[in-house]
Amino acid sequence: MGDPLSLQAAVLCEDIRAEINNKYTLIGVFGLDINLATLPGALNLAIYMEHHTHQVGHFDGEMRLLDPEDSPLLSINFTMDIDRVGGMLMPIGPFPVRLKTAGIHRFQIRFSADWIAIKNFSVNLDESLRANARPGSIQGATTHDAVAD
Repeated sequence: MGDPLSLQAAVLCEDIRAEINNKYTLIGVFGLDINLATLPGALNLAIYMEHHTHQVGHFDGEMRLLDPEDSPLLSINFTMDIDRVGGMLMPIGPFPVRLKTAGIHRFQIRFSADWIAIKNFSVNLDESLRANARPGSIQGATTHDAVAD
């Protein structure tokens, strides 16, 4: 049997809040890059995923975050009960993460032996942000979207 779901979309952010009316508020949405004033840098990450489910049942899964050298920065085991075929939202996090190096970082998920790509993002060192960093901030982190000028 294949994976119980297929990824439709994923958004990387700092926090996800469940609202009373069955809506979610995404806080601090990141684009394709996370620019930090210093490395290593610590911040909270959450991932909001939309899936299409193919199977009904109880499933065990694992999600991980890999650094540019394919070393795991985060590994989460979870169980989920899918009660219908169709669209499904899956907010996970936030969780504290320490980003140690610049480069491409990758979120992946699996329900069987094969890892499925969720979201790739680039971590960049931008020392010009040091002057703008506020005490208690995530060290001057900024984001850049893939929008042409």
